[in-house]
Amino acid sequence: MTLDPVTFEVIRHRLWAINDDQAMIAARLSGSPVVYEALDFNAALMTGDGRGLYAGIYIIQHASTIDVFVQKVLEEWGPEGMREGDMFFTNDPWWGALHANDGILASPIYWEGEIVAWAGIVMHDNDVGSPVPGSFVVGSEDRFGEAPLFPGMKMVEDFELRADIERAYLRNHRTPELNALNLRARLASMRITHRRIHELIEQYGLEAFQASQEEIIDYVERVVRKRLRDMPDGSWADQIYHDHDGRNAVMYPMRCKVTKTDDRLVVDMTGTAPQAPGAINCARPAMEGAVLGVFLTFLCYDLPWAVDAGRRIIEIVSEEGTINNALSPAGVSMASIMTTLSTQDVVANAFAKMLMASDELAPRRRRAGRPGSTARSWRGSTATASRSRTSSWTAAAAAGARGRSPTGSTPAGSCTRCRRRSRTRRRPRAARRCCRSTGASAATAAAMGASAAASASSSGCSRTRTRSRSSP
Repeated sequence: MTLDPVTFEVIRHRLWAINDDQAMIAARLSGSPVVYEALDFNAALMTGDGRGLYAGIYIIQHASTIDVFVQKVLEEWGPEGMREGDMFFTNDPWWGALHANDGILASPIYWEGEIVAWAGIVMHDNDVGSPVPGSFVVGSEDRFGEAPLFPGMKMVEDFELRADIERAYLRNHRTPELNALNLRARLASMRITHRRIHELIEQYGLEAFQASQEEIIDYVERVVRKRLRDMPDGSWADQIYHDHDGRNAVMYPMRCKVTKTDDRLVVDMTGTAPQAPGAINCARPAMEGAVLGVFLTFLCYDLPWAVDAGRRIIEIVSEEGTINNALSPAGVSMASIMTTLSTQDVVANAFAKMLMASDELAPRRRRAGRPGSTARSWRGSTATASRSRTSSWTAAAAAGARGRSPTGSTPAGSCTRCRRRSRTRRRPRAARRCCRSTGASAATAAAMGASAAASASSSGCSRTRTRSRSSP
């Protein structure tokens, strides 16, 4: 079935809103400041076969790995091993979590006995066991010295938590009440998501709903491939380092080379250091989530964040047993803030070089880096000059930096009111102009300085008032 453009736009924005809503409902129901204040969580929608459809706007690596977990659940249980109202949980990095604190709860959404979509929410739990509070185990050698990991398990049946599984899970935690509330926040939010997906299908029909999912992913893929074809082919590389693994001061390089050929990307992490005997490693799902997060933010800034479109376009090359593709039993308790973020950084640096090589961005780059452009300085003023007046432009910028008039030696703002204007909250409009203005003549600067001085002497400038208060 092919949707007309209006229906497609309506359904895709409805799905977008449903995913945003399930994220915010879960955050508001959570009792943990890490979730509702720090927003260390995310939500996602997947197709019936577990492909990423929508990622939320919060911690992007969380949402871009939920599809990995859903596909593992489908492989493990199969459609015949689950039913409406089931929800599955993991905090295992090799099943899709970033580290043990980031528990994923995912649920199949049924319509007339068929799985038509999945919903998933990740939240960071304050503590999930381990030898140290908070479960970031600096000094651990492997995962056996960290918080217990739970591979995929059926946490919810018929929209009710399984009491025995919940009890076993929370038994290890120092913050069981908060973590129990986070579980219920995920569950309650996804029940609403179930209802809203059903309402959408009732309104437009199952065939239109399923067609819209495919068209959303195809649309994102089509637009991004067009953007890539407009860029020159080439390779761009970057390298960063970790200088400690939590146990030893050792240098761990992380390398990334992005190669663009026509409308395809290869992200090659070859040359990254072997996994460390410490807690800084991350598993492959987290590494893929970081790469896809860069893809979504750099190339899908005005598109739905459909993770599966990125998986179609990007080939990720990585050697097993490295710090961002670690094998069990590597230590991973600090993965979310160490090698996952480092992967994001090194990939983002390489992507940035690729984008700056594009014909569309090149004119902006040249304008921003040459005299004659309009550039906002660190003082908040604007300096402009023609190409033929480079020396004047440079002199004006240097004079502004020294706080002097660009055409003479008179200090730009000889009164304390002018020099300390940022500390004065209220002053007459006429006094808001500073004699540091680029291009002002010496006479104008002197006149402005005299005017400001007169104003300061009549009302008392900030430095004068400070001295009078501190004097005996």
